[in-house]
Amino acid sequence: MIIIIDVDYGESEACVAGVFAEKTDSKESCGFLRLKVKDYGNYQSGQFYKRELPCIEAILEKVNSKVLDFIIIDGYADFGTERVSLGQAVYKMYGIPIIGIAKKACKYCVLADTEVLRGNSHSPLFVTSYGLSQEKAKDIVRCMNGENRLPYLVKLADSYARGNI
Repeated sequence: MIIIIDVDYGESEACVAGVFAEKTDSKESCGFLRLKVKDYGNYQSGQFYKRELPCIEAILEKVNSKVLDFIIIDGYADFGTERVSLGQAVYKMYGIPIIGIAKKACKYCVLADTEVLRGNSHSPLFVTSYGLSQEKAKDIVRCMNGENRLPYLVKLADSYARGNI
């Protein structure tokens, strides 16, 4: 079982969504959670994980983490430096492998070969991992269902977080 987590921030609260799937290439989710979170950190440049982590914790508190094979997050799972990433922080708390999918390159990441092209897109996704190999993470993202740049289940988590579904 996997969970794809995304967070959308409003003026006074965040909405965090988790989409569950049996396998990475699943065509449909097998469930979802959506929560409002009021107590999350302020954005701090270079320390994004401090803002996002309370939201991810809120949703993972509702899940039996023993059934999760890995977690997919919107962001970086590793920077390849001493700088703490969101994925590292989540992995250290739960011990579950993390795949990070980012839509933009991050100046803090020094890892080579993080780009994954999907569908007909000429814009790469930036895929990093913590707790599993980088190549395996990239293969998983490449094989995820959907013909577009973003895998279907990742887009679904984004839509749930934004309240569009």
